[in-house]
Amino acid sequence: MTYLFPAGCANSSGSAPAPEGAARRANSCSPSSASGFPPLNASTRDDPDIRRRRIKIRAWRRGMREMDILMGRFVDATIDSLPEAELDDLEALLDAQDDEVFRWLSRAEPVPACYDTPLFRRIAAFHTHEKPLDL
Repeated sequence: MTYLFPAGCANSSGSAPAPEGAARRANSCSPSSASGFPPLNASTRDDPDIRRRRIKIRAWRRGMREMDILMGRFVDATIDSLPEAELDDLEALLDAQDDEVFRWLSRAEPVPACYDTPLFRRIAAFHTHEKPLDL
């Protein structure tokens, strides 16, 4: 299967090339798809408000409506209290493919060690309920 990517490149292997600078985490985990968002420049990285607004937008515009709801609601509820280290983990998770993250959150597949962070477990717990919700 061939996919087209934001830069106009095609990859016949079916997997997307990792974006430049994707090794944002110290371990060997790297995103399996290009996020389509430009890299953060130094001035954006230094301004925590801009960074948090950018994460909110990315969380609500995932591509899969289910992921918009899962990530967007968590981000809206917690973004203001997340420390810088967890923002890094969240950005790495936002770089992962929607269908993979959805399978991890729904426990259909095990979470790779590099994404199995306390933040990921908080996202999963945020959407776990013991009984049906009264909406």
